Amino acid sequence: MKLALLQSVLIQRGDQMPPVLVSAIAGRSIEVVDYTIVAEKATTVQFLSNTTPLVSGVYFAANGGASASSDGGLMVTTLGQALQISTSSGVLGGHLSYRIV
Repeated sequence: MKLALLQSVLIQRGDQMPPVLVSAIAGRSIEVVDYTIVAEKATTVQFLSNTTPLVSGVYFAANGGASASSDGGLMVTTLGQALQISTSSGVLGGHLSYRIV
């Protein structure tokens, strides 16, 4: 089994910020292994493979948050697609770890 290098990115998103967390890489996928998110306002958050949802909307109450972790991976993008995040309102903060597979 080939191990991929773990990388991380800050999650800083608001209404006017671009949704891309990790840019697409031709012929490769992005596998999320952990994340922590805090929401300023009540909102629904989605992780996306380009524009296709990887998880159904996750609801956060104002000042709410969540974290998840799995060495086996939580979600993975389609080959050659960017990892994006969307929020229905407010500002998101946090971080995410991923590997290119």
